Amino acid sequence: TFSSGMAVVQASEDIIQKACARAAKVWEIDEEAVTWEDGLIKPSGPNAGDFEPMTLADIAKHANKTGGPISGFAQINAQGAAPSFGTHVVDVEVDPETGKVDVLRYTVLQDAGKAVHPAYVEGQFQGGAAQGVGWALNEEYIYNDKGQMENTGFLDYRIPVASDLPMIETIIVEVPNPSHPYGVRGVGETGIVPPMATIGNAIKAATGVRMTSLPMSPPKLLKALGDAGLHWEWCCRPEAIPAIATQSSRFPDMTFVLDHCGHNAGGDDFPSDAARETAFELYGGDVSDQYSL
Repeated sequence: TFSSGMAVVQASEDIIQKACARAAKVWEIDEEAVTWEDGLIKPSGPNAGDFEPMTLADIAKHANKTGGPISGFAQINAQGAAPSFGTHVVDVEVDPETGKVDVLRYTVLQDAGKAVHPAYVEGQFQGGAAQGVGWALNEEYIYNDKGQMENTGFLDYRIPVASDLPMIETIIVEVPNPSHPYGVRGVGETGIVPPMATIGNAIKAATGVRMTSLPMSPPKLLKALGDAGLHWEWCCRPEAIPAIATQSSRFPDMTFVLDHCGHNAGGDDFPSDAARETAFELYGGDVSDQYSL
């Protein structure tokens, strides 16, 4: 919209200039004595003559006698796109058994300059976020030891599908770009940038684990959870209890279901007496009454 919009404006200005020249021929006056105002071609002043204003339709009626069809032309190297600012907010759910991340809610706030067609701008925001979610969670090239790409189709190169995404909410902020005739800013690329960091921060907030490479796919996240002592199979070992206690104090909203740690709801079947005693102290009472940290 930014680049093509500028080209359209300049091509339209070219048409106006040529239409004024055609009117000058009809009126038999100098081109400088003709002006464009409020969609009409008029004499620029009383000294130019007393002529009825002409519309583009009127000019078209005289086209055959004044030079044929009028066409506008513009060739530009668009400059001045101006910064585009965006903020993304996401809620995620992390499955500690598989490492799978589900995006529950996603909101995009972005400065569009001037949203000439708001529905199209919203689609750009949503498309950028959807691409970013794929980049953050799944999309990667896999090569074998011969340097051949092994996931060459969309069956193996995992991109988000409709069931992977919530309805992406959008908030259009309009701060006009002074470098564009209509205040437009580029909106397509900006939305692809924030999702990786946004989802990475959400995963960190949910699990306490900071992922440092993309994609944050289930196998990689599962390994990171295990390394941090947060994977459910690791939690079944007696030495996991102190680590779980540390994590729960740092991240009180984290959920560690007792059944995932090899304990039933009644508090039996702990991996050791020491683990049971530690859990009892950790929960501050009967473990049968505590289902999560």
